[in-house]
Amino acid sequence: MARVPAFAKAFAGRWRIVEMDNWDNDFLDLVEEAHLTFDGAADGENAFGALKGFLDVRYGARDGSACERD
Repeated sequence: MARVPAFAKAFAGRWRIVEMDNWDNDFLDLVEEAHLTFDGAADGENAFGALKGFLDVRYGARDGSACERD
């Protein structure tokens, strides 16, 4: 099992999506409550509108702060 960086624990859990520039709020919650979920070392999912996707998450740090890895 991959080691989870300590700062990744701050992102763990389900995050509610409450607003997007391109879609109204009725569309966001069309099928289920819009959200991003981060689980474990490299797993997650997102859902909004009629979309449900799975995430391959990579955590990184730059100058001691969390950042997105390429």
